[in-house]
Amino acid sequence: MVEDKQKDKKAKKTTTSPDRMKKKKKDKKHKKDKKQKSKVNVATEGAKSEFGENNKSASPPIKLTTNFASNDADSGGWSWGAVFAAASNVRPDDSILDDDFIKATESEGGGDQGVMEISRLANAHKSEVSTAYSLNSDNDTGERNLKRNRPDEDDADEDNAACANSEDDSSLEGRMTPIPSGDGKYCSSLVLVDRKSGYVYSAGARTKDGSRLVIGNTVKGKIVLDLLAVEEMKRVEELVTLSTPGPAFPYPTNPDDHCETPLQSYKDILPLLNELCKSDVGGTHSMKIYDPYYCAGSVVNHLSSLGFGSVYNKKEDCYAIWKSKSEPHYDVLLTNPPYSEDHLERLMNHVASPSFDKPWLLLMPQWVHKKDFYVNATSNNNAKPCNPFYIVPKKRYVYLPPAHFREKKDSDVHKKSSPFVSMWYCWGGSDKRNEELMNAFRKSTVSSNCDLARSRSALRDLRRSGGSGIKGKRWKSTPSIT
Repeated sequence: MVEDKQKDKKAKKTTTSPDRMKKKKKDKKHKKDKKQKSKVNVATEGAKSEFGENNKSASPPIKLTTNFASNDADSGGWSWGAVFAAASNVRPDDSILDDDFIKATESEGGGDQGVMEISRLANAHKSEVSTAYSLNSDNDTGERNLKRNRPDEDDADEDNAACANSEDDSSLEGRMTPIPSGDGKYCSSLVLVDRKSGYVYSAGARTKDGSRLVIGNTVKGKIVLDLLAVEEMKRVEELVTLSTPGPAFPYPTNPDDHCETPLQSYKDILPLLNELCKSDVGGTHSMKIYDPYYCAGSVVNHLSSLGFGSVYNKKEDCYAIWKSKSEPHYDVLLTNPPYSEDHLERLMNHVASPSFDKPWLLLMPQWVHKKDFYVNATSNNNAKPCNPFYIVPKKRYVYLPPAHFREKKDSDVHKKSSPFVSMWYCWGGSDKRNEELMNAFRKSTVSSNCDLARSRSALRDLRRSGGSGIKGKRWKSTPSIT
């Protein structure tokens, strides 16, 4: 009897239809897929509870400990469908999906080694970024800058940096900004901005102990003035002007502008002057030089000692002279203009005017070549474009005020130099004359004392190469950067 039942059971098994067998396999696979989907839901729900369902910027960590090597159910791994389902619920940090990470995966063959290797690269890259992020997390403004190892880029701030009287002032930068002058009007004036602290200082006025007078600060890179401090600055400047001994001027002046140009600075451009007079007027005694800004008249003595006896430098308002077009006859304009107020901008507007047709040699701060008024007056001047070249001294020029001019000031810093590193801005009148002047400079012995840069971009290259640059570092002694 038992044997008959077993035979019947075996017969039923062997007579099962193929459709029934196929359905059983399908049901079995469906149960396994449902089980895997349940695992994914558990993982993603846990991530949502930890990071917040709507927090799309967060990146729930996925530990890749499961075997992705095969989609075979018997291997114990997840199916690829389950993997993609899990991945679709995760948004990684933007910081690990940038160009640096893509380049890293390409260079290390991450795409050829599977998901595990890409995950390793992503974690390593994210760790590097997080480290750089944390190093910059406690700056003065509270803003965090994400730094990466990228090629050296031109730093406008570094090019604009003004080297002041002491090492403590090395972070100062000269900027032109509108200053209220009364009656609702504004005058563009020079101020000093401390790039480290964000403080804005008067370019000339100081406190009784000789410290720079704070007149504002910077907010997101923009200058915000304290109007009360500006009024105090004007009061101090007026008192200093009235109480400071020195030559009387028939026009308003800033005492801190009164610094005589050293003889060495004229020696450094002697090859240019010799070339100009040789080609244009036939001799040093014949060439007429015009310096529109008067201090104490030492420019006449200095240039006379170098063989140039015809120098015009008188105590007169050059702006009124230019407006009336009554300036003297001359062959070249050579000057070290005052750096305060808007003198630099007004000078550049004058030499860039359509009616001006003379060579010019201007001794100005290094940061001027980055200013809009300078760029607009030279390379961006549609009416009269010009491409000046630059003579950069390897040793900083030291400017001294006229004898006894500022002795009453409490701080010795006023008895020393101008607060800026300066260089010569040179234009021969045409590109052809520029080439002749630069060739004359290269052939001279002066080239051992100064560097020659034929353009603004060459100045950037000169700074990167070494030398007596913006921050007092030594530039390499290259005779020229072309």
